[in-house]
Amino acid sequence: MKKALVCIALLAAACSTDTSSSDDPYLADSEIFDTEVGGRRVYGVRLFFSSPDQKPRNLGYQVSLYQSDKVWIDTLYTEISANDTVEGEVIFTESRFKKGERTSFKTESFEVE
Repeated sequence: MKKALVCIALLAAACSTDTSSSDDPYLADSEIFDTEVGGRRVYGVRLFFSSPDQKPRNLGYQVSLYQSDKVWIDTLYTEISANDTVEGEVIFTESRFKKGERTSFKTESFEVE
């Protein structure tokens, strides 16, 4: 029975979708999602930003989506005002949603002047 439970746990972990964790003080949360574009299911990444300080910021985020051996990269720009919350999305139209396939993403931020 233990072996069956271990196999089920490993299978569930292999089929799960990873999300990125970040030490970025402006990135409050992030998630990967699927949506329909042009009759096809594709992946997107949703980012939630909030300002921890009183200074407005112009930030850029490079978002990399990993699916099997493929990688797509796009950039999201946002202005975060003091005490503000912003939501942004990047849709990767070349990706293809495949149920159970391991997909993950990574974000890297940079200051925009």
